[in-house]
Amino acid sequence: TNEAGLLFGAAVSFILVILTYLFTDVAWPWYCIIGGVPSIVLGWASSFLFQSGKADNGHEHHPYSIPGLRAKMLAGSEPTSQDGWSLLPGKIDRASYGMIVFFFLSVGAVLLLDHLAASQGAR
Repeated sequence: TNEAGLLFGAAVSFILVILTYLFTDVAWPWYCIIGGVPSIVLGWASSFLFQSGKADNGHEHHPYSIPGLRAKMLAGSEPTSQDGWSLLPGKIDRASYGMIVFFFLSVGAVLLLDHLAASQGAR
């Protein structure tokens, strides 16, 4: 993601949330999904449209970008892991996958409880 893509995604998402507020009866907790998902998807996708191409042609990345920090750490003498955890920016550790599984199990449990509560209320 680059800055132009990020700003485009955020601007479109802001407009979507305002339009949702003005023209629908959607409950406010849904605003974070209505604004967040398009922001991420449009920001990522539009970054390809607004791409300068410098980093992909073999030139250096900005030193404070994730690829730039990764390259700096891999080229230098700094350690890349500590106590079993990766210090490299952008690397997902094995334990983080467990958190993703826990998230989906939690959502499934909430949906199951909602279904059970709805079936009890129907009697």
